[in-house]
Amino acid sequence: MKKIYVPMSADVIHHGHINIIEIARQLGRVVVGLMTDKAIASYKRVPLLTYGQRKKVVENIKGVEEVIPQDTLDYTVNLKKLKPDYVIHGTDWRKGIQKGVREKTIKTMEEWGGKVIEPDYTRDISSTQLLEEMLRIGITPKIRLKKLKRLLELKPLVRIIKIQDPQIARIIEKTKTARNGEIREFDGMCYGHSLQALDQIFEVTTKPLIVDGNSRAPVGQLGGVIKVLENLGVSALIIRGDGMENVCNRIAAGKKSKVSDDFMFFTPIRNSVLRKGRDEALQMARAYIKAGADGIMIDSEEETRTETLKFCQRYKQLELKRPLAVLSSLKEVRSEKTLMDAGVGMVVYVDSLLQWDLSQRRTLAKFL
Repeated sequence: MKKIYVPMSADVIHHGHINIIEIARQLGRVVVGLMTDKAIASYKRVPLLTYGQRKKVVENIKGVEEVIPQDTLDYTVNLKKLKPDYVIHGTDWRKGIQKGVREKTIKTMEEWGGKVIEPDYTRDISSTQLLEEMLRIGITPKIRLKKLKRLLELKPLVRIIKIQDPQIARIIEKTKTARNGEIREFDGMCYGHSLQALDQIFEVTTKPLIVDGNSRAPVGQLGGVIKVLENLGVSALIIRGDGMENVCNRIAAGKKSKVSDDFMFFTPIRNSVLRKGRDEALQMARAYIKAGADGIMIDSEEETRTETLKFCQRYKQLELKRPLAVLSSLKEVRSEKTLMDAGVGMVVYVDSLLQWDLSQRRTLAKFL
């Protein structure tokens, strides 16, 4: 029996997927190469369903004999291992991000005489369109809250940008560009103003939100603030304080107050501390992590860039560590590769977009 390979994301199953599998099962034994969560996140959004959930759905589609993980957008590794007779894929990959994947797949299949079959893509249906429509209708606070933690687990670098109002949030939501076979966008937002505007922000965006503010309230009131943020769907709070002991007490109080394991606390280390020396900064990082911080955040301004990178290299060697974030400027976006190599998992761009006029805000994609 012929072996048929069908690559899929299958985050939202529709009749277009069923049509492809129907064609494949008429040709032979169907093996679905199911994209892992990291594979999907590498070139577009984080999937709504986990790999395990999607695998269970696909395994129960009539005609599917086997489901195996597809770890990258490039199918080459799986193809060389299986050497299928046919690869079945809709015509949608003839343009856009997957065009290069298609060309490589055809070339790889030629090595053993295999062929690529491309049924016409099902008109008027698209997983991306369905997801956008679902998100337009609304996203629950619980789903939104979980997104930041999942992003940090799946993406090599999470891009967050500071916002000041719902209008900017709306622009950030729609800002994306394609580069080197990858959809690049801001993964989330950071907000530090009145919490009264959060409802308006959440009406125009589906991205996770970090709140930088209200963490200087008395420790006894911090629990109430956290409960409000969790109920709204905020993903994280930046905890600030006066001195290391005070910050540790706030982190500990926050950990006791929160309900969801997915709600995160990030704790900044000031530039003034970094200038004094990396040993003191590392001591603070250890103390904050021990108190329960879910992430450490440092500045990455030009004047402290060398110290920041040296700190990151030392931080990488800690036995007990949490995601490391840096505060940066959009003009420093080209340094992302350097930061990733140093072990940074999240960049928060802190430019005040209020200073930009509307036309400038709409050109944000050039920074990605």
